[in-house]
Amino acid sequence: MITIRDFSFVYREGDAPTVSGVNLNIPKGAFVGITGPAGCGKSTLTYALNGIIPHCYPGDFYGSVQVDGLDTCEASLTDISRVVGSVCQDIDSQMVSSIVEDEILYGLENFGVPHSEIEERVSEALNDMGIAELRDRSIASLSGGQKQKVAIASILALQPRVLVLDEPTAELDPASSLQVFELLERYAREHETTVVVVEQKIALLARFASQLVIMNEGRIVFADEPRCVLTHANELANLGVNCPRATTLMNRLGYGVCRNVEEARNMLAEALPTPTHTATMQVERLSSPTHTQPTVLEFRNVHASYDEGTPILRGVSFTIREGEFVAFAGTNGAGKSTTMRLANGLLKPDSGTVLVSGKPTTHLQTSELAQRVGFLFQNPDRQICCPTVREELLFGFRALKKDESEAAKRVDAIIEEFGFNPDDDPFLLNRGTRQLLALASIVVLEPRVIILDEPTTGLDYRECEKVMGIIRRLHASGTTVIIVCHDMEVVADFAERVIVMNEGCVIGDGPTFAMLRSEETLQNAHMTPPQIVELSLTLPLARPDLANTTIARANTLDDMANAIDDIRVNQSMSSHEPATERSPR
Repeated sequence: MITIRDFSFVYREGDAPTVSGVNLNIPKGAFVGITGPAGCGKSTLTYALNGIIPHCYPGDFYGSVQVDGLDTCEASLTDISRVVGSVCQDIDSQMVSSIVEDEILYGLENFGVPHSEIEERVSEALNDMGIAELRDRSIASLSGGQKQKVAIASILALQPRVLVLDEPTAELDPASSLQVFELLERYAREHETTVVVVEQKIALLARFASQLVIMNEGRIVFADEPRCVLTHANELANLGVNCPRATTLMNRLGYGVCRNVEEARNMLAEALPTPTHTATMQVERLSSPTHTQPTVLEFRNVHASYDEGTPILRGVSFTIREGEFVAFAGTNGAGKSTTMRLANGLLKPDSGTVLVSGKPTTHLQTSELAQRVGFLFQNPDRQICCPTVREELLFGFRALKKDESEAAKRVDAIIEEFGFNPDDDPFLLNRGTRQLLALASIVVLEPRVIILDEPTTGLDYRECEKVMGIIRRLHASGTTVIIVCHDMEVVADFAERVIVMNEGCVIGDGPTFAMLRSEETLQNAHMTPPQIVELSLTLPLARPDLANTTIARANTLDDMANAIDDIRVNQSMSSHEPATERSPR
């Protein structure tokens, strides 16, 4: 279905190939996952598959790319688009209509789909993506994740023979991401559609893809069945590609390669010895920590809606104190981003009160709030506005009329810390670097409260580690950190407290692992726990004798590895103990 031969491409403004010497054969009905560090050429490869290169992005094209018999250099973009359906990394650039239904109708009508088929296709696409209730909503009122679902639905309605998706789940919650991959796998199987997905969520690729492609510096490093690729865990880590936590755990313990939690659970259930009494430990009840610090953000029975009157928040109440690290979690459209916009005054409540440091946001000017609360938008392109990196970092100081000499010192320090070129054009940077720049423009102002709406979206493993490392240092210095995050691994690694939202309400609020282990809360919020927590919850179901061991309370990779090692070591010690001499009766 897809044949790539010696493909290389140099953008017109570039001086070196972004993709170099790529060869790849993808059969009909295959599900291929492509991943790798930022800037490795993944998106450029997708542009060659859907004809954007060379028809929209000029440059030097070498080799050949054929899709279903069409040479993408020679065929028109219209002809290619009838074969290849694409979902771009930048969802907003793909939206052409103001209403969800019209967005899906647009492609169908332009491709001349018979009128008698249109309603069935629209309804099926909306239902498959689980967004039937959004049919009449305006695009502007949707969350980033909801827009992503609409974009995928509009392509599925066209029933293309090839699907090319660039980061299709970047802004989706874990349950929705799983739903998309399940749908794509079923679609590939039932329709013999070839699916090519560029994605940073390697756990999903490892579980669903029939072939996993790893790229680095414009070249393909590995291309094989996922299990084979995951045997190169150390090499992947050196490339900046993070293996699934379950895979890392099993490799560390020497049990071999597994692709997902289910495989890890089955392998451990069979391999682990019966625990001795010295390896058991009762699960402790997690309680909320006591905070005596001043309140920095408080919501009191807040209701909010957008211009069209669609209710978004319904009686939200919570309190966040100075120095906390709080994560907001929940499904797409739950009201998390709206809550953040209310917190920094971009939106005003319909009723109820939002207080920042004890003062209602309705009584504070935007400039006052900006000095108290730093805010990172979900989409960095909504935040970047200057022609160079240095100008972008200086913008906040000038807007707040801060001292120029002090500003210059801080900007120089941030440029060095983040590794920026001060003269780069922000709009020509890749998505991950733009996200880093937007974060840096907030960090440089040293706010006491920082709100980050999906700070790791679209970042590769190294970029994610860098961003969260900076955020952790901010928190350690006393900054109150509030993040909206769909990556449960990030939430588990960094947050102290989780507030769970669903349908505009707070349905859970407590210590991180109490929330991530609450079956009722997770189910109601359509959330999935991190892999290690999931393994901790499900392994004792397969092996009831492990229910009272430290395995049942392991929350992190190190926790689980240590818990399993304890059982193995204790069993080994028991097996070498001398037999106790029995007294005669």
